[in-house]
Amino acid sequence: MNANIALLNQQMITLIEQGDSSEQALDKVNQSHFAKEHNIRLNQNTEAVIELNQNKRYTALGPVLQENLASITQDRNAVAAENILAQQKQLIIAGWKTFHNSSLANLFYLVLLTLLAIFFRVFIAPSFELLYADFGYLPAITQFVLGNGGLFMLIGLWLIGTSYLIILLSLSSAVNRFQFPPRLLTMLPLFKQFKQQIDKIMLQAITEFVGRTTQHRFPPLSTWQQWYPEQDAKLLLEAHQLTALSLELNSFEATMRKQKELLTDQYIMLSTNAIKSATLLLSILLGISIAVIVFAMYTPIFNLGSII
Repeated sequence: MNANIALLNQQMITLIEQGDSSEQALDKVNQSHFAKEHNIRLNQNTEAVIELNQNKRYTALGPVLQENLASITQDRNAVAAENILAQQKQLIIAGWKTFHNSSLANLFYLVLLTLLAIFFRVFIAPSFELLYADFGYLPAITQFVLGNGGLFMLIGLWLIGTSYLIILLSLSSAVNRFQFPPRLLTMLPLFKQFKQQIDKIMLQAITEFVGRTTQHRFPPLSTWQQWYPEQDAKLLLEAHQLTALSLELNSFEATMRKQKELLTDQYIMLSTNAIKSATLLLSILLGISIAVIVFAMYTPIFNLGSII
């Protein structure tokens, strides 16, 4: 989209949020000195919405556009609606990137554990093997760590960490395409809340987009269920009811603004808490690994009296 057109679209959205109707906001931006100077006039012909379908920028919007693209592109609110949808997409991406940064912490801990394992195997384990050579009997945990147990533990942690990174990359790809995250994530405790919150924001964004471009023919719930059969029925019902009722009561703008603020606050809080949880979990795993090594190495010394 042309940068000057995008700027006018943004100002149009701001005017609507301040209380102007779509028609009033459109007329104001078209009468602005900036629009006249650059010979720009916003109208019903919106290339932005056509790009939605052609560039696959909003994958989750596919079922809606498949049946309503013609009517949406003819709606004078479509440009503003697409800009608001873009803002919602950026919100999801920004919030997700905050949590995605925890992947660096995950990689850091895995590298640290690997260096620890190498240091232990090269410098510490040989000394303890010599020390315990004449003991005859060693506790199972000591045998495990001095043998290949440490290697198995390290491989297991790398498998867990790699799986975690693959899930992060998969979610990042879905978020960047504005696509609902895979339902499989609902089975993973750390990602379940994230998927539900992203689903909420996306459903709200899509119903708001449709509400702005089809205000007098907002689709019934049964149609939405056909469009998104894989989505949680409760979340879909809540998003549909909120949008439909606000349109009926002429409180659409205020309702959508409050809902976005609410979901944004929840999303930020979830991102912050998720980072803390991930960091805490990784710290616990690192602490347990070190504790197992220390305990395994010194247990024979504690049992020295019984061995003698």
